[in-house]
Amino acid sequence: MSEYQDLYETLERQFMDLMTDWVGFSLAWKQDKWLLTIYEERTIALFHPLLEPFLPREVTVRYVPMGRLSSPKLRPPETVGLAPSAVIGSPVYVVGAQGRLGHGSIGAYVKTHDGVWLVSANHVLARNGRCLPLGDREHGVYLGSKRVGRTVIFKELELHGKQTDSAACLLDPAAGIVPAWPAGWIPNPTPHTPAPETRVKISVDGVDRFGTVEAIGLFRVSMEDADFPGALGQVQFAGSILVRAEEGFDQPGNSGGLVVTADDKGHPIGLITGHSSDRGTRYVVVSPLAQVLADLRLPGQLLI
Repeated sequence: MSEYQDLYETLERQFMDLMTDWVGFSLAWKQDKWLLTIYEERTIALFHPLLEPFLPREVTVRYVPMGRLSSPKLRPPETVGLAPSAVIGSPVYVVGAQGRLGHGSIGAYVKTHDGVWLVSANHVLARNGRCLPLGDREHGVYLGSKRVGRTVIFKELELHGKQTDSAACLLDPAAGIVPAWPAGWIPNPTPHTPAPETRVKISVDGVDRFGTVEAIGLFRVSMEDADFPGALGQVQFAGSILVRAEEGFDQPGNSGGLVVTADDKGHPIGLITGHSSDRGTRYVVVSPLAQVLADLRLPGQLLI
């Protein structure tokens, strides 16, 4: 086991159990020491000196206040017709037994021997199996007013572990959907793990919105809305990417949207999983795309 992984797991098992208000943490090598960054709902500086003796000697620690992370409140989808070309970042929603059950954004398209899959977040397309559209003939996944598919696969969320908020819908060839990238984006099929301070972007209604990678670590995201299994509560996502968001990057409806590097290479990073509830500190948690494809058993396929 690597030194990083050994220390990471020790911190998760021992040190973090002493704290109740942490939202997430990351570990990085800085100036010949390990830097542990703890993101907290509330900063209670009085108790920090009491906790730090439990840390290994080679670790320094900093504390960053952050609002609670949650799956974003989802915007109502537009019901206008859809052009044959369906662009990554366009609104997508699910219709099931209770009407509209989830809405967010197209994250990516993946081509396999079965056909073309539309990839987005679990909490958009499947809600951990709670909202799979398998009944009435009108049930399914919609882009605008057009039903594009019914077959949904998803990564079942658990309370702990290295996991992603991910699901996919096999597109119905009869829907006539032609997958497309946002205008000005260069299609790039290689999932990428960014370093801190990497500039990233998403496309929202045809407009690029930007952010900066803060860290890669473990983050707790609340999945407690009414349509999700309430027993899940705070779900931990290990190995996720934390982005400092600028205006529009964290707006409702971006759930499941694809994040790429903002440079001319446009490396795909991952799918939006949750955001901070504190509007003064805008953060977004992103599920890494390589892990998304692995969890959905779609690894190594062409991202289009």
